[in-house]
Amino acid sequence: MKNCMKTIRVKIYGKVQNVNMRSSICQKALVLGIKGYVKNNPDNIAIVDSVFQADEKKLSEMIDFIKSSPGRSGVEDVKIETLKSEGFKAFSIRYY
Repeated sequence: MKNCMKTIRVKIYGKVQNVNMRSSICQKALVLGIKGYVKNNPDNIAIVDSVFQADEKKLSEMIDFIKSSPGRSGVEDVKIETLKSEGFKAFSIRYY
């Protein structure tokens, strides 16, 4: 059975900037083979914005990882939105 790829946007709220959150997410995405990106929200220091593309199992693992407040972060809420597939080739940290 072929794995169905899905693309989601995940907005992470709480103490999530200046605590290595983007780096932690990038490292986990590379381990899981997830494609997409993560970036800080330049207008609100309490939000990290990310887009992930992978199968459901890998996406679920990533969401659980984020909710566990990796490193020094303090995740308070996670909002998930399904997007159209964008065909990412890799995972990266984006800078604004």
